[in-house]
Amino acid sequence: MKKNIDIKKAIQQIPVKELREFVEMQTGKNQKFQAAFLKHFEDFFVEKESGDAYVEQVQDAFWDATLEGDWVNFSAQSRLSSEIYDVVETARKFIARGNPEPAIEIGFTIIENGIDLINHNDDSCGYLGTIMRLGLELLHDVSKLELDDDCRELFQDYCEDCLKKKILSGWDWDFDIYECLIALLQTPKEARKLIKRIESDEYLAKDYNAERRMKLILRLTEKADGKEAAQRLMMNNLHIEDFRRQAITEAVEAKDFAKAYHLGEEGIALDLDHRPSRVSTWNHCLLKVAQAEHNREKTIDYARHLYIEPYYEEGDFYAILKKNVPKEQWEAFVRKLADDVLKSRTPERYAKICSSEGWHQELMDFVRRQSRIGLLQEYEKQLLPYYRNEIIECYVHYIYRLMEYSRGRDTYREICNYLRRISNYGAKNLATETATDLRTKYRRCRALVDELDHISFDS
Repeated sequence: MKKNIDIKKAIQQIPVKELREFVEMQTGKNQKFQAAFLKHFEDFFVEKESGDAYVEQVQDAFWDATLEGDWVNFSAQSRLSSEIYDVVETARKFIARGNPEPAIEIGFTIIENGIDLINHNDDSCGYLGTIMRLGLELLHDVSKLELDDDCRELFQDYCEDCLKKKILSGWDWDFDIYECLIALLQTPKEARKLIKRIESDEYLAKDYNAERRMKLILRLTEKADGKEAAQRLMMNNLHIEDFRRQAITEAVEAKDFAKAYHLGEEGIALDLDHRPSRVSTWNHCLLKVAQAEHNREKTIDYARHLYIEPYYEEGDFYAILKKNVPKEQWEAFVRKLADDVLKSRTPERYAKICSSEGWHQELMDFVRRQSRIGLLQEYEKQLLPYYRNEIIECYVHYIYRLMEYSRGRDTYREICNYLRRISNYGAKNLATETATDLRTKYRRCRALVDELDHISFDS
C-alpha cells in the first residue's frame, strides 16, 4: 500500500455509494464519530418548517443572559454574542440551501431581543452592538436574494411590523429596515407607497436624519417615476451635499462648465456662514471643474485657496500650483503664498514651502520659533548640513521644556535619546554638561537620575 496518500484525492475517486456505506458502517460502530457527524451536519436533517428550533434557541439564549436580572455583565454579553454568531451561521446554511424563511425569522428575533438588551445595558465592549449587526446583516443578505412571492411578502410584513411597533426607535437601525424594504421592491406602486411611509416617519423627519431620509426618497423616486423625476427632486434639494456634488459632476460630464461653476459658488455662498467646513469641499469641486475645463487661471485660484485653508487633504495642491503658475512668475507667487500661509490656520505649511523651495534660513527660523520637536525632526536631515549648532540648541531647549510639563520613565528615556543625539552631532561636552545639570536640578527624580546614569556618550 502506498504511503502518504492524499485524502482529498482519494475521496474524489471513491464512488458515492461506497463512501456512504462506509460512513453508515462507521456511525453504527463508533458513537463518537456518530455524534460528531450529526453535530456537523445537523442543519441538513432539519425540515423547512423546523427553523423554529433556532428561533427558540435565540430566545433561550437571551433568556439565559438575563436570568440574574435586567443588567447583563460583559462576560454574559460575550457568551451571548458567540451563541448568536453560531445561530446566524446556521441560518446562512438555510439560505445556501434555498430556504431563506428561517433566516428572516431568526434575524428579526435577534434584533427584537437585542434592542431591549442594548437599551438597558452598558455596551462599552461592543458585544450588544455586534449582536444587532449580526441580525441586521443576516436580513440584508436575504433582502438581496430573488425571493418567491410568499417569502418576499413575509419579509415585508416583518419589516412593516418592526417599523409600526417602533422596535428600533431612537436608533439609526431603522434605516437598515428601510434598506431591506427598498431591496424587496418590485413595482413602482410599491415604491410610491414606501415613499409615503418614509415621509410619515417622525423619527426620519428629525434634522439629523433629514439628508439620509431624502437620499432614500431619491432612490425610491427613480424606481417609482424614473430618472427625470429623480433628477428634478435632486435639483430641488441641493442643500444636501451629496446632491450638489452629483449635480456638479453631471454638469462637468455634460461639459456645461458655467453651470458647474455656478453650483459650486452657490454652495460656498450658502454654507459660508452656517457650514463653513463645507467651503473647502466646494472649492475642491471647483478645482476639479477648472482642471476639466483646462482653465489655468481658475485652477491656480482654487488650488491656492485649498493649500492655504484646507479642510481635508485630497490632492497635492502645491504641485498643482507649481505646474500651472508660469515659471517667470513663480518666485513672486510662492513668496506671497508663504506669507499668506503664515497668517492662516495651518502655518506649518510654511515649513513645507521653505523645504520645497530650499529656503534653509527661513525654515530654520520657523522651526526654532515653533519649539515642536516633531517639526524639528521632520526637517532635521535637510537642515543639519547648514545649521548643526542651531539644531543642537533646539534639542537642549526642548529637553528642559519637556521636564516642565511631562514626567515619567518614558519621558526620561526620551531625554536620554536626545542627549545621545546631541553628542553624536559633535557636542559631547554640551551633552555631558546638560546631563550633569539635570542630575543636580532634578536630583529627587530618581528615575531620571537612574536613566542618566546608564547613558553613554562614547562614539
